[in-house]
Amino acid sequence: TAGACGGDSDERAGDGPEDVAAFCAAVEALDGTDGTTQDDIVIAALEDMKRTAPGEVRDDVVLLADTLIVNDYPQAADDSMEAASPDAGRPASERLAAFVDANCDLPED
Repeated sequence: TAGACGGDSDERAGDGPEDVAAFCAAVEALDGTDGTTQDDIVIAALEDMKRTAPGEVRDDVVLLADTLIVNDYPQAADDSMEAASPDAGRPASERLAAFVDANCDLPED
């Protein structure tokens, strides 16, 4: 499992094609957690997304993942995490969705 969002830059993925592929794999893994009741699986998937997020969407990924953790998995939250307001979360979600649509070839539901 990846560490919290305060890691060094050398622990994060770069922005090359293989790094985008790692991020897309993390997004797919999170999508695969739908319906699970095992918090540790969802939290690990969120942390992996934060760790592999390309620079273009890194801030949005961290914001949205931290918001989900704070709101839905508070036992895993740390003091650096804050829940985003809807005014901040909505545009971040839209940017992330656009990036995933443009860069990730995810299976259809």
